[in-house]
Amino acid sequence: MSFRYIERSLNEVLTEEIIMKKVIDTYKSKKISKYRTVRIPFLLLILFAMKGCTPTVKDPTDREMINHFNSHKTDFEMIRQIMAEDTISAFDYPPVLLDEKYKNAKDSIYFNQLSTDKKRKLDSLLQNIQCSGIFVRSNDEITFNYYSYGGIGWGVDKNFIYTKRNFNETSDVEVCPAETDMSEKRYNSMKNCHLVKKLGNHWYIELNYDR
Repeated sequence: MSFRYIERSLNEVLTEEIIMKKVIDTYKSKKISKYRTVRIPFLLLILFAMKGCTPTVKDPTDREMINHFNSHKTDFEMIRQIMAEDTISAFDYPPVLLDEKYKNAKDSIYFNQLSTDKKRKLDSLLQNIQCSGIFVRSNDEITFNYYSYGGIGWGVDKNFIYTKRNFNETSDVEVCPAETDMSEKRYNSMKNCHLVKKLGNHWYIELNYDR
């Protein structure tokens, strides 16, 4: 078995089905037995590694997020109203710092104009709704960062969104029906996806998966 084969195998998007097919094909191969005795254990090693690396962390379910939203709806609405009072858009709160500098100049503008009382109010509300921060795209769209998980080269986010966009007219976003759990849909496909589910009155839950 050559290093070229190993490199090609590692660069493939391998699933359990593909690996098992390779094992069977190799076993049926007419190539010399040494080739088979080396290649089959290598493929099985990849399979066991994949099973051993299956993440134990699971996304919050849609139902859990819906219940959380309904329990804290007043706090979500209060944050939205506070943000609607300002004309600045496209900023994060709390501001994102890189190398002790604001990642976005608008973060600095918004943060510095906030009164101490308003900062305390926002911080308290964010703690209540258990969100790490918000991104204000405009007065009509705010993303609440609720859950993030990932590794090297991939990541998943589940958020709450207030927006007046019509996602049915957006080609890169899929609107999921109430009976479909977005995380289960992600687990089943394991492909890049941007999913949303309507909560009502311009509120949604969102799942972003990128690999």
